[in-house]
Amino acid sequence: FGVQASQPLDERVLERTGLRAALAYLRIGVNQTVAAAGDIVEILRRPSRGLPQWFPDRLKRKKAWSMSDLRSLGTTMTDREAEKLDRLIDDLETVRRKARNGNTASVLRAIRDDVGLDSAMELLDKSSGAEGSSHLDDLDALLQVAALEPDPAKFEPWLRTWLVKREVPLTSRSEGPQQNEGVTLATVHKVKGLEWDRVIVFGVNAGVFPHRLSEDEEEERRVLHVAITRGRERVVVLADLARPSPMLGEFNGTAVVKAKAARAVPGINKPADALGTKSTGPVLSADEEMLFEAFRGWRTAKAKADKVPPYIIMSDQTLKAICAKKPTTLVMLSRVAGIGPTKLENYGEELVAIVQTVMEQA
Repeated sequence: FGVQASQPLDERVLERTGLRAALAYLRIGVNQTVAAAGDIVEILRRPSRGLPQWFPDRLKRKKAWSMSDLRSLGTTMTDREAEKLDRLIDDLETVRRKARNGNTASVLRAIRDDVGLDSAMELLDKSSGAEGSSHLDDLDALLQVAALEPDPAKFEPWLRTWLVKREVPLTSRSEGPQQNEGVTLATVHKVKGLEWDRVIVFGVNAGVFPHRLSEDEEEERRVLHVAITRGRERVVVLADLARPSPMLGEFNGTAVVKAKAARAVPGINKPADALGTKSTGPVLSADEEMLFEAFRGWRTAKAKADKVPPYIIMSDQTLKAICAKKPTTLVMLSRVAGIGPTKLENYGEELVAIVQTVMEQA
């Protein structure tokens, strides 16, 4: 039978970073001859590959590239850059093999797991600090609907068709049941104050309830309470057996009861400032001083190239924090205070490379 659905989402959701990248990979995989230049540019930093800054502009000189044409660009690069280009092409070939022999779900899993788009999105989630707005969730959602259109070549057109807004009104408490209203698809945050006779709460999984980006478990518990109290007659809660939400145990009393935090005692365990002692920040070691000078040189060159003051590129405080942490990966760098998503995107590869080089010389 046919089901009419209303939903708060439309095609604009596919403009989110992770979904744009996943669909660009999918298009490259489906087209077995050439890849659109725009699609290659889209995935260059998903995950970040450390290719030279001129590389995207070089790609845009042509509308499409074969893999052999892409490999030929390696002759104009240093050996290290050419190796990174080869890894990119190998990833694209992996996606193409999956698209040639597999279904939509297998291609998306290869993009997520083999290529590493999940790690890139997790890194972006952690660096953005935006609670409840997870790019990693977007990839999970894409995989959850992949089985509905198993042909990789048809998946994106099918998805865009179903994301066209269907104007079916939500049901309020005062309106009562409507005839032929179909199925209403909505996020929990969109249904406060609304009720239906029958409700399915989908995706009550670990990492979603409570959300992996949330720092307020009580608020997450209130969100789930909103979801399960929308039904007048029946509510069905669905979860992944491999990773159910720990909150499900609260429904039947099997949840682990956490010990209450110890009551604060005046004068004990207070921050240093409260006790009258102010931190002056970490004192750099000899190796860290060497790294700091390398960063300052990099910052000066970058500021001259961009025609901005050095502090616009990065403050001394942030550079010293990097020196103290010595991050050798983008994930480690994302955890340094002062490194947000923009700085991670623009300077991450260069900063990590400087750390690795200085540490090798020390």
